[in-house]
Amino acid sequence: MNQKPAVPHKPLSEVRRSLVEEPNWPLPSEQLTRGEFLGDEWADDPAVMWWAFADQTERDAVHMADHIANVPGEAFLAITERRVAVVVKGNQVAKEAEEPQGLFGRARSVVQKAADSLPSTNHPVSYFEVPTERITQIQPVRMGRSIPRATCLRLDFTDGSTFFAHSRTKQDPAEVFPAR
Repeated sequence: MNQKPAVPHKPLSEVRRSLVEEPNWPLPSEQLTRGEFLGDEWADDPAVMWWAFADQTERDAVHMADHIANVPGEAFLAITERRVAVVVKGNQVAKEAEEPQGLFGRARSVVQKAADSLPSTNHPVSYFEVPTERITQIQPVRMGRSIPRATCLRLDFTDGSTFFAHSRTKQDPAEVFPAR
């Protein structure tokens, strides 16, 4: 926040309780954790998969980072013409306790209840969503100092925050959530 790195990221906003075991991964480099890097060098650190820039903790990029950090190594981004969502397996976060608000919330609740009744707990759930009206641009960008430079997905939000994601995984989300 305020362009000061918080690495590794811990959720700053309210998130549902994670049911994912904390992995024993290597931490980001001391250079990153101390903020002693130039520009986009964070993209070269193998322990960093996501990066958010924001001037306040209430920004969309921070909320997205909060929800991804809460289920380490398990979240996917899903992008449609209506929203960008952080998606996880249904058994990786505690169930929502609050009542849905508005027509969109009630419709999503009906869909979620139908998914919850499936025999498998491996079904995808939308864990956090940002409607496209709050996104100004989505584009691939080259990041870091390594050659070849990493390709990241950049999401710019109307609140001035920015979120970057890059993947080093070879696993296709279609393999994680197979068709029935």
